[in-house]
Amino acid sequence: MEIKPAAKWQLAGSYHSFWLASPTDALYSASGTLVTRSASGMAGRHVGQEIDSQLAYAYSPQLQIGAGYAHLIPGEFLKNTTPGHSYNFPYVMATYVFLGEKPVQAIGGRKAQ
Repeated sequence: MEIKPAAKWQLAGSYHSFWLASPTDALYSASGTLVTRSASGMAGRHVGQEIDSQLAYAYSPQLQIGAGYAHLIPGEFLKNTTPGHSYNFPYVMATYVFLGEKPVQAIGGRKAQ
């Protein structure tokens, strides 16, 4: 869900439900490092549910800055393979769009030189 309270501001919220691909799969960090696993596959497949909110400001057409907050509610898998606590993630972000060269305009059906 997204709303724009003003021209350069955007407020967004989202919901995610995370599942393992198989009961013997593992949970990995963004860098690919193993976080936790159930070798027997008996810990369940539901990792958890996440609720996110973020606020972003369009500083220019190329630069957007923002901050957000995520709350992860552990599912069966995390409850069985970790202490089972909820996790909170405040974060900041910046997005920069690199603009390529402007396309050469055609003159009389031919490219301008």
